[in-house]
Amino acid sequence: MDFREVQQVGTLVASLTQAQSTQLDPELLSKLKGLLRCSDELVEYTQARLMDRLAANNAQARKLSVELCDVLFSRSKCFRRALAGQFSQFVELSVGHKPDKPLPPPAAAAVALRERALEAVEKWHEAWGLHYPQVTAAYKYLKKQYKFPEISSRAAAAAAAEAERQRRHQQLLLNRYEQLSRAWPQQQTRLAGLLHQMRECFELLQQPVPQQPPEDQVEAEGAAQDAAGDVQQQQQVQHHAVNRKPEGPATSAEQAAAAATAAPVGVGQDTANEEQEWEDVAPGQHQQPLQAA
Repeated sequence: MDFREVQQVGTLVASLTQAQSTQLDPELLSKLKGLLRCSDELVEYTQARLMDRLAANNAQARKLSVELCDVLFSRSKCFRRALAGQFSQFVELSVGHKPDKPLPPPAAAAVALRERALEAVEKWHEAWGLHYPQVTAAYKYLKKQYKFPEISSRAAAAAAAEAERQRRHQQLLLNRYEQLSRAWPQQQTRLAGLLHQMRECFELLQQPVPQQPPEDQVEAEGAAQDAAGDVQQQQQVQHHAVNRKPEGPATSAEQAAAAATAAPVGVGQDTANEEQEWEDVAPGQHQQPLQAA
């Protein structure tokens, strides 16, 4: 063995089983596993150091030592063989079944230590009891005094509960599938109608949209049409006034009305022009209709 590796293993075991810790440090545990893969001698040295830690005067340190033993017992045949050779001492330090050698304080940690040790012994017995008689003998002896957690029974019950849960889940899925299968024809008809409506909407959207003239342009065109209508109406009035033949000599009043219709008076003309038009009419024309009568 390399002395440096031995020192590293001892340091890691001491750090992993400190009384102040509540659980095994995953990083330190990974480093320890990596070192133990190199040599069986390091594994045996680790088992010896753990037995020393199980003798610590603190129940929490002993509990962490039991947990580390459980990890290594499940992974290394060399560790199982080394621990089986001192299994009675392991039970004595972890379970505390002898009245003259009780478990150390604190009391809560001592209770947790005993439960964890019984759980480990039961598991090891079920998995490797045939290969290690010491483990089987300890299990039978402790079973007369303590109630084991019955890991196998609890595991079987948990497996049965999980199987029942899966069965109910599958039944719910099957019921849902049957419900959807019955409702599918109606839903299919409804979806077909919706698709038809969407298709018609898309066809309408694809048709060209006539361009609407701007609002200003519409107003300008309307004003131009109104102006053109006014001009045409004036032209018609003028044309009618020119082509009308008088029955007799027109009076000055009729001539003035005709002139006003043919040429509307502008806004800027004054009343003097109107008086001038009345003065240009001969005086005899006012009396002509009377003489004819």
